Amino acid sequence: MKNLYSYLDSASGMSEFKAELSPRGGYITFSNSGRRGGAKYFQIGVDNLLQTLKDMLTHLDVFQHLTKYDETEWRNNGSLFFTDPVANANSTVQTKPLFSTLSKIIVWGNQPELDEYDTDKDIAISENYLQNTIQKLEAIAEGFKPNMSINTSNMKRNKGDFPLQQIFYGAPGTGKSHKVNKEIQNTPNALVFRTTFHPDSDYSTFVGAYKPTMKSADRLYSADELIDKLSEIKTLGHTYPCHKFAAKYWCSLKGLSAADIKRIVVACDFPESMTVEVGKGIAIGEEMAKHVQNDKIVYSFVPQAFLKAYVAAWQNPEQPVFLVIEEINRGNCAQIFGDIFQLLDRKDGVSEYPIKADQDIRDYLAKEFAGYDLEANILSGEELVLPANLHIWATMNTSDQSLFPIDSAFKRRWDWKYMPIHDAGENWTIALSDVEYDWWDFVEKINNVIGNMTSSEDKKLGYFFCKACNGKIDAEKFVNKVVFYLWNDVFKDYELSDKAFQDGEGKLTFNKFYTPLGDANEATIKTLMENLGVSTSDLISEIDEEAVNLSNDDLSALQQKRLDFWTRYLKYAQNDADYMQYFGGRQTPTKNYYCQFHVLQKKGYLCVVIKHKANKLFVKYETMDEQLYNTLYSHKAAIQSELGDINLTWEGKVGTRERIDIYAEYNVDFNNEQSIFDLIIDRLLRMREVFDKYLNN
Repeated sequence: MKNLYSYLDSASGMSEFKAELSPRGGYITFSNSGRRGGAKYFQIGVDNLLQTLKDMLTHLDVFQHLTKYDETEWRNNGSLFFTDPVANANSTVQTKPLFSTLSKIIVWGNQPELDEYDTDKDIAISENYLQNTIQKLEAIAEGFKPNMSINTSNMKRNKGDFPLQQIFYGAPGTGKSHKVNKEIQNTPNALVFRTTFHPDSDYSTFVGAYKPTMKSADRLYSADELIDKLSEIKTLGHTYPCHKFAAKYWCSLKGLSAADIKRIVVACDFPESMTVEVGKGIAIGEEMAKHVQNDKIVYSFVPQAFLKAYVAAWQNPEQPVFLVIEEINRGNCAQIFGDIFQLLDRKDGVSEYPIKADQDIRDYLAKEFAGYDLEANILSGEELVLPANLHIWATMNTSDQSLFPIDSAFKRRWDWKYMPIHDAGENWTIALSDVEYDWWDFVEKINNVIGNMTSSEDKKLGYFFCKACNGKIDAEKFVNKVVFYLWNDVFKDYELSDKAFQDGEGKLTFNKFYTPLGDANEATIKTLMENLGVSTSDLISEIDEEAVNLSNDDLSALQQKRLDFWTRYLKYAQNDADYMQYFGGRQTPTKNYYCQFHVLQKKGYLCVVIKHKANKLFVKYETMDEQLYNTLYSHKAAIQSELGDINLTWEGKVGTRERIDIYAEYNVDFNNEQSIFDLIIDRLLRMREVFDKYLNN
């Protein structure tokens, strides 16, 4: 009977699905068929396979009929009955490769009876076959079995207020990455490790692997090794001047401390004064090296994000360490995590089930942990155990189309944080040459259309879908990013029957958003905005009366005056806790005569308008929704009663004027700014409370 290593080696030669036992540990590396862009490789532990065979034996009534490969049957039953998390995950995303690997294992366990089995299509399942395989595999697994008696009592635990494993998910542009960065902003950069998953990501790019590097052909020796070299020379009876020795090993000596160099000199019976000769020898060696090409390609183990975060967490037990994975669903998680998947099960923040590290990782960890007071198995790198201060956070864009599915076994090991679409209060605009449209108003209205047409939340736009420059999204960026996404991803499978996508000639096709020269067509953008009813950022059609008939110099001076006013106001308002609770998100002063406060979660906002020449101040609720205005107007008496001394003027829709105002007007003295600031804060808070109450009802 062939051993498992030899059997898999020979069986793989006759199979589309390769499988081999690692000579360094109890893992089997297996692959898919490679029919779709080349073979992809995965790992599963011998102990994981052993548990899976036991599960099949326990549920023999289910599996004994599944002797032919049927993807649906194997995927569904694997998900239901495989208790091992690695096998469970692979059963749903790499069903056929796992099936073929299990079949090979059973054939190996029942040689020579099953030698003629086609392991890519068939699997031999019976009580006898499974028991034979389990018995033989247990003998192998025992040698690689993780030490489950590891003592975690001395492990430092510091979960803090952070979830251990959390995925932030939502539509594109909802601020998922921004939220992560904000949550961990007080963590030193050295304790935050980032990676981004993509279709080519695998275990080696996540954990680590050997990579080629340029390195001096001369081996680097430690101080003790150099002492041995000198001792060997003396034993052979050779005379070796100190400077000559230093010239030969200059590269190694250069990296040692002065204390180590002195120790080498003394240990080999050189006078201490010879340390000067060592310095001369190093200089000679460096000069000689300038004229000799002695670099070569060598392979060394290079740790990736996971191992770097893992090491940092164990080395800094009192501080939280974060591993941030962007776009986690753009990579094959089962392939990328491999056996690390098992570590995600935690008890008191510490991995409940340690895994064996392969020799490469073990050697790397042993060096990194040298001198640290850690549990023996952790210190040696023999076992991998996630400490309680290591937090793994990820982001997931729910609308992406080029994705790998995340199975339920993987999902349930994470906390999930939904990021809703919301007004970030940045007051961004879509800036055309002669008009600016309110970005948030556009986002709200296009999302209504998306929801009605696609019945999907995932396709909607978040506030940060398109990044503004100095608060403005120009026409080129709007078309190339926003319009392209809408036409290419959101509505490509839908008839653009909504009135929003019509012009005088018919449908707004994508090419209409460009001029014959390839520039953004602002006329078409305006058509889209008008169809959607997007408000302009200058409060629709209101004219800045103070700016009429003024020269450019006068207007610039006036803008500076307003900027100074709003700057001082916003600084003053920060001292009011109630104001900051509701309006603290706006921190950017404006050069305009108005300042908007996006806090009401309906189709409107609060706005403060200043008129320096007229010594006037207005606090307004503004909306373009006539029905909403009429609803509020029906409660006019109640609203006025609750506001008390705030006397409101109600301006409904008049003629072609689209904006509707409900406002309070005040005569003010701009020389007494503090009283004006107090008035603004008081009116904003009181109007917010009352209007929000009736808007929600």
